[in-house]
Amino acid sequence: MTATASPGSRDRVHAAGADRIVDHTETPLREAVAGERFDVVLELVRESPEDTAALVDLVADGGVLASATTPGPSDPGRGVRVEQVGVRSDAAMLAHLVGLVDAGELVVDVAERRPLTELAATHDDAMAGRLAGKTVLMPG
Repeated sequence: MTATASPGSRDRVHAAGADRIVDHTETPLREAVAGERFDVVLELVRESPEDTAALVDLVADGGVLASATTPGPSDPGRGVRVEQVGVRSDAAMLAHLVGLVDAGELVVDVAERRPLTELAATHDDAMAGRLAGKTVLMPG
């Protein structure tokens, strides 16, 4: 699996299963993987619509671009489809995920816990790329 990461998250991304990591702070992904195509491209970081659209070129014929942000255009001529990944309220699924966490089968990498009163600063840090993983906001 190929993934992008900054130097600060390289070890975490490798531990999650990536065997090849592109440091996006030094080399743009499309430059680092020029000429390669992937069965699935997962976009988790908001980019410009043009950058997202360019990700379709990285998808192999018959593959999928899955985006948690802005979906790009599909390419029906190559059989490339685009799926938007989202979150919905589902108490049963949440209970199932909690069970997986409790059983040690699902690991959530929490880098930091902050008081809820730091919500605005946490949002600013996230937008600036200063968070080193998941941040949990705690009441009081």
